[in-house]
Amino acid sequence: MLESRFPGVNLWRVIPRPPRASVILEDFKKYEAEFKELHEACQRPFARYDIDYKRLFDGEYQINFMSCRALAQSLALQSSAALVFNDSETALQNIRSTLALSRISRSQPTLVGPMIRVAIAGLVTQTVWEGLASHRWTENQLTELQNQLSSFGLLSDVAFGLRTVRAHECNALENHSRKELSTNHIYLSIAPSSWEDRVQQAVICACPRGWLYQNERVCARAIQDTLESMDLKAQQFSEAKLNAANNAVAKVFRPFSYFETRFQKALQTTVRNQTDVNQAIIACTLERHRLAHGEYPETLEALVPQFAGKLPHDIISGQPLKYRRESQEHFILYSIGFDEKDDGGSPATTYYGPGDWVWRYPKM
Repeated sequence: MLESRFPGVNLWRVIPRPPRASVILEDFKKYEAEFKELHEACQRPFARYDIDYKRLFDGEYQINFMSCRALAQSLALQSSAALVFNDSETALQNIRSTLALSRISRSQPTLVGPMIRVAIAGLVTQTVWEGLASHRWTENQLTELQNQLSSFGLLSDVAFGLRTVRAHECNALENHSRKELSTNHIYLSIAPSSWEDRVQQAVICACPRGWLYQNERVCARAIQDTLESMDLKAQQFSEAKLNAANNAVAKVFRPFSYFETRFQKALQTTVRNQTDVNQAIIACTLERHRLAHGEYPETLEALVPQFAGKLPHDIISGQPLKYRRESQEHFILYSIGFDEKDDGGSPATTYYGPGDWVWRYPKM
C-alpha cells in the first residue's frame, strides 16, 4: 500500500490494498454497461449539458456539475483499484473520460463549471501520481498523459468564470427589483434564515437605488482586483495582490458591499491544483527519462528537448520548479508555495498554510 502523497496532510486518499481493490473492481462490474456508454460518449469532440441556460444560477443547473464531479470521483476510485493490479490501460481510459467531462464544465458560463474542472484536475493528478509511484505507466502512456495534462489552463478557466460572475451580478443589480434581490440568496453573502440575513433583506427592500449602484461598483471592482492577482500571459499568481483585493473590500461601508463575494479560497485552490498539474507533467518526463536511462536525471535541464519541448514553471515565483535527485530511484520536486519561501522541500502542513508543495514518492 502506498501512503498519502503529502505525509501529515490529509489531502489525498490512500491507495487501496489488493483485497480492497478487488472488492472495488467487483462492485464496478455492476455498472459496466453504463461506464462503457460513458467512455464512448466522451470520445465525441463536442458536448454540452442539456439544460436551460436562461436559469444559470438555479440549483437545478448546478446539480449537473455536482453529478459530473461525483462521476469523476468514481472513475478515480476505479483507476486506483485498477493500478493495484497493474491495469494501467483502464486507469488511462478513465483519465481520458474524466478530462472530457472537465472540458464540458470549463465552457459553462458560470464560476461553478471552471471550479469543477479545478477539482477534476486534482483527481487526475492523483491517479497519475499513483501510477508513477508504483511505475505502472508505459512510455506511450506517459507521453499521452504528458500531452493530456498540458491541456489544463486552470488560471484562464477560472478567470473566465469570474468574468461571468461579474456580468451576472452587475446585470442583477441593474435590472432586478429590490424584492427579487432581497429574497434570492444566491446574490447574498450571508446564510439564509439568520438574523443578519433578515436585517439585510429589510435594508435592501428599503434602500435608495443608488446604494445598489454602489454595490454594483464594489462587486465589479472586487472581481477586477481578484483577476489582477493572476498574470494569464506569464501564468503567474500573486498572493499579495489577492490579499490586497480582499482587504480593500473589507473596508467598504457594509450596505455598499452586501452583494460582493470573495474568491480567495477558489483562487488558492486553483493555483494549488494547477501546480499539481505542472508537477505531474514534469514527473511524467522524469519517468520517461528513468525508463530510457535507468535513473532519474541530475537536473531538469536534461529532460529538454528529448522528453519535453518546454517544462512548466512555478506559478508562484515564475521560476523553474525546484528539483533535487535523492538517488537513482527517488527525487523531490516542489513549488515554494504561498509564502514564497524556499523551505528546501519541507511540505506545507495545511492546504493554504506556509511550506513547500512537494511531489515525491514513498520509499518502498
